Amino acid sequence: MKLHSLILTSAILITAIWSCLAEEPTKTTFCIDTPGMNLREGRPGPPGLKGDKGDTGRIGVQGPPGIIGLPGPPGTNGDTGPPGFPGQAADMRRITKLEAEIQALKTTISNLEKRMQFIYWSNHGQKRFGTKNDQLTFDDGVKLCKEASGEIAMPANAGENEALMKLVKSSEAYLGLNDRVKEGRFEDVSGNPVTFTNWKSGEPNNYNGNEDCSIITSDGIWNDVPCSRSYTIICQFQ
Repeated sequence: MKLHSLILTSAILITAIWSCLAEEPTKTTFCIDTPGMNLREGRPGPPGLKGDKGDTGRIGVQGPPGIIGLPGPPGTNGDTGPPGFPGQAADMRRITKLEAEIQALKTTISNLEKRMQFIYWSNHGQKRFGTKNDQLTFDDGVKLCKEASGEIAMPANAGENEALMKLVKSSEAYLGLNDRVKEGRFEDVSGNPVTFTNWKSGEPNNYNGNEDCSIITSDGIWNDVPCSRSYTIICQFQ
């Protein structure tokens, strides 16, 4: 019985090997590549059970920042803050003084701006004489000098008379000297009597009864003339 089973098993094995060699005659392993039925690879088995969860990986490199979003809507107003501490009482005397100083400064600046129009200057002591060689009547000359915060030139001594000569040169200029109020009594534009004169010989003579104003010539000599004539205007400033 055992011999019979061995012969039968050997016959089956020889038949299988021969069949394999008939299909793949180049193999020398008698088709025994992997275990399986008829010495061939068997069918894939069913999927195995799900394995356990692996360990968490390391954190990757941070990516670039995203695009800035649109601004959000304005927020609501915050709560009103507490009231501040009361201020100190104003020193009215100090404020009044400061206002007066500011006004004085503005006046000084304005006067300087007006005096900038004079381009020729001469001085003696604390008095400065300026002109732009305008030819005007006596009254217009007085107005011009007053607008510049000065007055029409009136030398009070020989030194000031020489300072005026430097500006007159080859022309003639009005002096702030007149006898309009009373003939023969010459006074300055403020009505003060003069203490210094340098009249030309024979002057003032009030020629034709119409010479109430005075001029200075290039040599420093004075003469009386009609106030309606036009001569160079020189203003004085202190």
